[in-house]
Amino acid sequence: MNMSSTINFEKILDISLDNFCWQNDAIIIAGPTCVGKSAIAVALAKQINGVILNADSVQVYKNLKILSARLPRSVTAPIAMGISELINGIPSLTAIITIATGVIGASLSTFVLDFMKVKDMTARGFAIGLTSHGIGTARAMSRNKTAGIFSALALALSGVAVSIIIPIVINLF
Repeated sequence: MNMSSTINFEKILDISLDNFCWQNDAIIIAGPTCVGKSAIAVALAKQINGVILNADSVQVYKNLKILSARLPRSVTAPIAMGISELINGIPSLTAIITIATGVIGASLSTFVLDFMKVKDMTARGFAIGLTSHGIGTARAMSRNKTAGIFSALALALSGVAVSIIIPIVINLF
C-alpha cells in the first residue's frame, strides 16, 4: 500500500490535527493483519511530524521478558527454565510460575476431573501430567498406578514437544 504524504487525515480520522496535543492525545490505528496499518502510521507521522509507538502483539511479546517467562509454564520447572533462557525470558520467574501452575493443578485436578466425570485412569493421569507437572504426577502415582504412569508419560511428552515448539515459534517472529 502506497501512502502519500498528502492524505487528508483530518477527514479520514474525523479529528483536527491542529489542536492535537502529543502530550495528552494519541491516535490508535488498529485492525487485522496485512491491511496497511503501518503504512498509514508512517504517512500520518510524516505529515504531522509525529512519533509512532508500535504495539504489534508479536513484537511486544517477544521483547517482554515477563510474558516470555510465562510461556513454558506447562512443563516441569527445569525444562521451563531452560526454555525461558532460550527465549530471553526470566528463568527464576518462569520457575515460580511453573511451580505455582503445578501446585494449583495438583490441588484442583481431582475436583475438576470428577466434576467433568472423567473416570478412565489413563485419561485422568494424562490430563494431570499435562497440567500439573511433577507435583501432579507424584499425586497421581500415589492414588492410582495407571494414572501415575500416564501422568509421567504426558509430562515427558509435553516437555519434549514444548522444548522443540516454543523456541521455533518465538524465533519465527
